[in-house]
Amino acid sequence: GELGRVFLAQHRQMGRQVAIKTLSRRFTREREAVDRFLAEAREVAALDHRNILHVYDIDKTGDQYFLVTEYVDGDDFQRLVEERGPLPIEMAVDYIRQAATALGYAHDLGIEHRDLRPANLMVDRSGTVKVLGLAVGFLAEPRPGTNDDTAEPVFDSSFRAPEQTSGSDAVDKRSDLYSLGCVMYYLLTGKTPTAPGAEKMAASPAVSIASLRPDLPAELVSICNKLMAHDPEARYKSADALVAVLEHWLEQKVASVPPAKAPPRRDETVSPAQSAFDWVPSESDATSLVKKPSRGTWWEETSRATKVMLAASVFLFLAAVGIAALVWNMGSDLPQKPRQQPTAT
Repeated sequence: GELGRVFLAQHRQMGRQVAIKTLSRRFTREREAVDRFLAEAREVAALDHRNILHVYDIDKTGDQYFLVTEYVDGDDFQRLVEERGPLPIEMAVDYIRQAATALGYAHDLGIEHRDLRPANLMVDRSGTVKVLGLAVGFLAEPRPGTNDDTAEPVFDSSFRAPEQTSGSDAVDKRSDLYSLGCVMYYLLTGKTPTAPGAEKMAASPAVSIASLRPDLPAELVSICNKLMAHDPEARYKSADALVAVLEHWLEQKVASVPPAKAPPRRDETVSPAQSAFDWVPSESDATSLVKKPSRGTWWEETSRATKVMLAASVFLFLAAVGIAALVWNMGSDLPQKPRQQPTAT
């Protein structure tokens, strides 16, 4: 990648696989960039969140700085979409929700990502999303002295907020939310919202997500558009606010019931291939079914616990009768001691 190279390694002391990410030497030439990288890497190493890549160590060999992080057995969002195409709606929403949860945690601790894009988001085999690159996002920002002393960003700016590409001082946590909206757009359409550098050119709007994904619910279209608003004030105020909105949508999606089909009329002929029960009862139908349950025999309506108690009682009664009869029979079988006749005096 633009930052450096990534290696899979075996940690000798811990006995587990880890990832080693080196920092490109073009960044290590600037002492200020190195100092900031070390400071932010230490802050990220202190984070403990299931959706944030864990940093185990920061070190260098010679002039080569590197991070030792957890190894994620999975794919990043960019590779996922390149191989599978646009994701199912519920899956994409859940991935964005998990990423927003991680951002909310980091933002509360004063840490911003500043380079959120599909390549910096991974999902493992269990469906858990991991946010990568928290310690190095600032390197993607335009800085004097880079790229032939221009303020051009080093990385693809397709997923970065307008205020980031313009070098504005107004960059804050809402800039991460803009980038997350672009990632959501990418997951659902398979396309980047704008061409690289387009944000710097009068902020031309992206192609409507609704036109690229017609099956997308209007509520999700509004959420994505709000995230990608060019005015930071028009975006969500925090990642936590976004999480609440997405969780509500997911809960409503799970609780929703497909539209009910009316049952066949009494005078309607039902073909052998169509059962009279091939319809989904409406809410009123379900309520009436609950209010008027069919009654069975006394034994059918008796609870299982009561049946067990009754059966146990009967068994104990029969056992007692059997024991009493056995004792009686044993007593009658004993030899009778002959009576002694009184003697005359």
